[in-house]
Amino acid sequence: MIEVAGSGIHWVAWGKLGDPGIVLVHGARAHVGWWRGVVGRSIAAGRRVVALDLSGHGDSDRRTSYSAELWGDEVAAVVAELASGHATLVGHSMGGWASVVCAARRPEGIGAIILLDCSIRRPRTGAEWEPRGMSERPLRSYRSRQEAVEAFRLVPAQPVHPELLRAIAEGSVRRGDGGWQWKFDPAIAQSFSDGLIRDHLLRVRCPIHLVYGTEDPLVSAATADEISSMTGLPVPATALPGAHHHALLDHPAEVAAALLGTGMLGTPQSR
Repeated sequence: MIEVAGSGIHWVAWGKLGDPGIVLVHGARAHVGWWRGVVGRSIAAGRRVVALDLSGHGDSDRRTSYSAELWGDEVAAVVAELASGHATLVGHSMGGWASVVCAARRPEGIGAIILLDCSIRRPRTGAEWEPRGMSERPLRSYRSRQEAVEAFRLVPAQPVHPELLRAIAEGSVRRGDGGWQWKFDPAIAQSFSDGLIRDHLLRVRCPIHLVYGTEDPLVSAATADEISSMTGLPVPATALPGAHHHALLDHPAEVAAALLGTGMLGTPQSR
């Protein structure tokens, strides 16, 4: 754990300090365990890879309130303290938004951003500040860990190997008052808007690369074009045939290969 703005932020790491840094940022309601299938596919060889639980997620502390800026600062703190001060950010879904905010607020530590299945769009006139994402709902309590695990579902729904889905689910629950509950705080909901994402995106000057699944209903090659048109910067895209929105779960090997193929992960250190 490290402390950021009064809250403990949980992290896991592979590799040695001083090696090229990669910081992995999960999506909404997720946790560090979602990355294990990707990290195990060679991206950590000769590199320093750190995955964090954003506050209100996983095993990190909850806050009385959340903001995009706070999450960006949490990512920046992980870069500064655990990745020798400089890293490529890999953000899945909402984690891509947090990565953009981090790079806009703390540009000196960020070498590149890889957006994985991250939906970024030009704000609609009159709706720039409408909240994005799933709405807040009270957590349901389950009578047992088994019951909670069996109730776990991906949003949006997609195919995934049952054993992998179960492992993700088991890392998503904890015992609380009255039974077993999801680890995420419902108050994290809708902390971003298209206008907020755009305003931070316009301040980003490091390279950006989009990786997306061809079966993702939220992201496509047009997303890269949209980002490029807003920023005036080239945004290459890598398509993962057959992959869905949670490509790190249904195609982890292909995601790892795509990340390596961007050339943005740094040259691994030889031993």
